[in-house]
Amino acid sequence: MDKQHLRLILNGKSAGRSDVRAAVEAVRTMGHEVSVRVTFEAGDITRLAREALRDYQDQKIDTLVSGGGDGTLHEVVDAVLHSLPEGESPPSPLPCCRLAPPMISRGTFAWTLQISPPVSDLPPGQVPSRWI
Repeated sequence: MDKQHLRLILNGKSAGRSDVRAAVEAVRTMGHEVSVRVTFEAGDITRLAREALRDYQDQKIDTLVSGGGDGTLHEVVDAVLHSLPEGESPPSPLPCCRLAPPMISRGTFAWTLQISPPVSDLPPGQVPSRWI
């Protein structure tokens, strides 16, 4: 698989979690670039989503990732869709890696983003369909 540049908009409540940091590092170890943007206060998600849309061409962002719970996902998707001209689609995929319950494995993070994790890191019984 080609190496990707992922932009992760991460809910600030999750920024210090060791499992989240390990998951991001595992994806980087696979050779992918992960640029992390962390929220701190109200309005950050909208600002960071608009920044990602502006950076899409210059920084070659392949995938915009929402890291957090349902509220974070909703805000990211809403901000992206409301920032686009009418009738235009987002320039890249918008996957969500829900960071609740409180633990996320390196394999689950990579698997959710559809980039190839080591098979040993996959959740039991979960193999990406492209491997079947």
